[in-house]
Amino acid sequence: MSERLQEQFVDFLQECVIEGMTIRNVAFCGPVSKNGRSYPESTLQKARPLYEGREVNVNHQPAGQASVTFVAGKTANPRFENGRIRGDIVCFETSAGRDLLALAKAGAAGIGMSHTVAGTLDEARKTVIDIHDVISVDCVKNPATTSSFKEDVMPVNYAEVTLDDLRKSRPDILGQITSESTKSLTESHAAALTAARTNALEEGKKEGRKEGIAAERERTKEITALAEQAKLPSEEVNKLLSEGKSLAEAQGLMWKRLCEGQKPPEGDAAPGDGTGRGDKDPYAAFRKEYREQKQTIHDTAPGLTEEQWVRSRCLTEGMTYTPPQEPKKEQSK
Repeated sequence: MSERLQEQFVDFLQECVIEGMTIRNVAFCGPVSKNGRSYPESTLQKARPLYEGREVNVNHQPAGQASVTFVAGKTANPRFENGRIRGDIVCFETSAGRDLLALAKAGAAGIGMSHTVAGTLDEARKTVIDIHDVISVDCVKNPATTSSFKEDVMPVNYAEVTLDDLRKSRPDILGQITSESTKSLTESHAAALTAARTNALEEGKKEGRKEGIAAERERTKEITALAEQAKLPSEEVNKLLSEGKSLAEAQGLMWKRLCEGQKPPEGDAAPGDGTGRGDKDPYAAFRKEYREQKQTIHDTAPGLTEEQWVRSRCLTEGMTYTPPQEPKKEQSK
């Protein structure tokens, strides 16, 4: 819905140049009026042609009482520059025209432009979304949008500027702020991830070193305890440790060495059937153990025989081992 809007704009003559009866480079309309309404760039660019040849008055014409007394000139050469519609005012040889020209030459303070237009507002009535017609562009005292001959921008209370204001009036600035904020957040996020990853790796290395040290201490402790039980010399123990043998590997090797290194005592054969076991085998429990656990024993100590197992078990139990004796062969007569 189109309605009549009378808006004032400050600072309309700061960059003006006076040539004869023409005041050039006058700001007809700015991005924000003194009444607080915003004029988006799209609205002003579309409305620019409507500012050609419009009546210029000194003060607004009284409603319903139009008079030539107020007519000072007309607009010319409208153009859109830096968020404003600028153009020229061709002053007439009238009392109002000469007054306007004198005010411009003197740089009088508190003088500005106020346009009267037919336009459409948004639902909040804070933004002019379309200008259908320009009725006049007038020079007034303490205007709403362009306030003096010497100032260019209406004072803005930046504490009250909202994102919605920027989105409607200065989308270019809002886009720049958004881009820089996104870049800053991305860089901060990347730096935080890098720091977290580095810390995690360092913590992992520390934990890995701790676990490795603990495992090595446990291996040394268990192999040393096993070697002491088997009464192996320290040289043998150090060799097992230096070779990095696991507990199972060390256990198998110790059993082999112990069993192979133990010689049967002479003249200590068990009485009985000539097998060295007597009427009742004292190692029957060890033999049964070997047969029942043969696969597990071979996984730990491959190739370990039953007699070697019996020898090692006798050693660990503190028993004397007597190997079986071969039956004597009868000499031929």
